[in-house]
Amino acid sequence: MAREGDLPSAVLSNEFAAVRVSIDTRGLSPRLRVDDLRHDRTVWLDAFQLAALAGTEVADFDMHMIPGRTPGHGGGR
Repeated sequence: MAREGDLPSAVLSNEFAAVRVSIDTRGLSPRLRVDDLRHDRTVWLDAFQLAALAGTEVADFDMHMIPGRTPGHGGGR
């Protein structure tokens, strides 16, 4: 596990994406920090958001994986 600043982190990548994940404990409650290494964007997810993510079906992500609709991939939001 690498370190991003003072946060332990791990990099996950494949031919489509590269992200760094770490647990940020500097706020009021711990949050998962996800850095998109290819598009220089970051999101922080709290326990409630992660629980919602865990209850999501993989197929629910399909609409976000369409080239041109995915942020940072030539269109989208």
